[in-house]
Amino acid sequence: MKSIVALFAASIALGTAQSHAGDQQQFVGVWRFVSDISTKDDGTPAPRAAALGDSQGLLIYTADGFMAVNLMPKDRAWSVDSASIEELRSTVDNGVAYSGRYKVDSAAHTVTHITSTSMDPAYQGKNLVRSYAFKNGDLELSGTFPWQGQNIHFAILWRKAQE
Repeated sequence: MKSIVALFAASIALGTAQSHAGDQQQFVGVWRFVSDISTKDDGTPAPRAAALGDSQGLLIYTADGFMAVNLMPKDRAWSVDSASIEELRSTVDNGVAYSGRYKVDSAAHTVTHITSTSMDPAYQGKNLVRSYAFKNGDLELSGTFPWQGQNIHFAILWRKAQE
């Protein structure tokens, strides 16, 4: 009887370990930005400046624990040689770019982005914790960030890039 109990406990432990490894493995690859929903604490929509809106970008996770994200507004029409301060500021205000390592906590359904570089110096060297869910093959990341003295709640949908 003890051997059956031990075997049962070992199979549960192995299944849990494989499940956790499976969550990390599901992240690996290149993801394209699909959409986001951003709201204020009271549930009302966040102002456009606090949401990603009409953006395009990629989120990349490697098997050895590195990640990078780059999201930029689609409506940019300037070049580096001729950009105005307002155009550059708008890109920085409405874009996201950082990279570093990542760590998945399958039990809590969170992924932590451990930034080593960031377009926004306030996020450089920070641990950005995101809740995650895999839905129909898509990846949803959600969390909060401070914006003009209030919290913005976001849910960003990513779809695995096809060749």
